[in-house]
Amino acid sequence: VQGHQKNITSLTKFSPGGKNDKQTLWSGSFEGRVCSWDVATGDAGEVDGDRHPAYIAGLASTQEGTGRIYSVGWDDTIRSIDVGAKTYTGTASKLSGQPKGIAAGNSTVLVGTSEGVEIYDDGKKIGYFKSGPAVTAVAAHGNTAAIGGEDSSVQICGISGSNLTPKAEFKVSRNPVSVMAFSPDGSLIAVGDSKGRVLVHKVADGSLVTDRWTAHTARITSIDWNDSGTHVASGSVDTHIFVWSLANPGDWLQVANAHKEGVNGVAWVEGGSKIASAGADAAVKLWKVDKLN
Repeated sequence: VQGHQKNITSLTKFSPGGKNDKQTLWSGSFEGRVCSWDVATGDAGEVDGDRHPAYIAGLASTQEGTGRIYSVGWDDTIRSIDVGAKTYTGTASKLSGQPKGIAAGNSTVLVGTSEGVEIYDDGKKIGYFKSGPAVTAVAAHGNTAAIGGEDSSVQICGISGSNLTPKAEFKVSRNPVSVMAFSPDGSLIAVGDSKGRVLVHKVADGSLVTDRWTAHTARITSIDWNDSGTHVASGSVDTHIFVWSLANPGDWLQVANAHKEGVNGVAWVEGGSKIASAGADAAVKLWKVDKLN
């Protein structure tokens, strides 16, 4: 038996440094299982070792060693997976509360809990940033972090060792932030909210780039930029996937009813020619993308 039997709750991709190395997908599910997927063949393998006993709340990849996948679960721990060996490393660190999201910067991993953001290096907690509003999502790009709030705010911070330094803060909508993703060059941030809106802001000053991506009808669960930073894919509880164009905000592609009972992860793969998705139907699917404008 390969893959998942329970709904998939999170999805991330690992892209090795070598040009010819295989890109892999990593998915976590409701019962605590994490699987790795060969994008080219579709083969799946379950991660061995001391895993989370229940719901995987988030996955993030780093380039440490042969590659690491960090996972957070509803057992309120963060654990690490060796990509090459496809096994948990055996170390689990206790979080201060239930995880709201996980993101990886240059050398640190950030975990959002309701009260703030915990900072980890090599699986060890090295710092903590207390946030004003309740934290609902985190994102990272290089040495820059974004913290989404229950009050619909986004706070941009610089990452310096064990500290986060606030740089800017702006409101994005009237609804709580549910997920965020930086563009590949780090200049823009796409923000999804609890009512189904996707907005794009400039990181430097928080100015609005577009607020026209409003076709979803329920909470946004996942956002990913293509490698060139021209298009954004989003998945939602409403079961649909949309592909949005930054140059033509009024044009989009839709995959209706992509996953029964909700989409919980989207990721661009194979150079932006395909989108991988995962959802409550326990399936990982690949969608071919044509004629992007």
